[in-house]
Amino acid sequence: MGKSKVMIVGSINQDIIFSNPIKPTEVGMMFADYTLANGGKGANQASTASKLGAESAIVGRVGNDLYGNSQLNGLKALGVNTDYVVVDENNKTGAGDTFTAALGIALCEGKEITEAIRFANAAGAICVSRRGGQPSVPTKDEVLQFFAKNR
Repeated sequence: MGKSKVMIVGSINQDIIFSNPIKPTEVGMMFADYTLANGGKGANQASTASKLGAESAIVGRVGNDLYGNSQLNGLKALGVNTDYVVVDENNKTGAGDTFTAALGIALCEGKEITEAIRFANAAGAICVSRRGGQPSVPTKDEVLQFFAKNR
């Protein structure tokens, strides 16, 4: 029997794990011991699948920064195929999550991967033009209008 094949569509992010209580100082700043770790629901699932013997791939988005590079290198080291991860030069709050959700929805609707990525890019483009995480997420109608206008 061959390896199971799994493709995960999900988040890829940096975990910050605090190990000591955060305490105020005289100037109002707060300090704590912390550790950085690769994480995100999608990345965790893809790495687990790979560690347990499956051939895994992940679809998602990371920023073009130290954390994004750490994520990609960590996933590759675990044998996860990252060919479907988009590296965003200007990843603002919510843009990666919006891209990932839009991509997953488009794939579930039966769109081919190239068309699904275009749809997700349109959703992300709208998101970065707005402020805030959830308030910046466009509706499907907004994405379709943007997508039609900017094809």
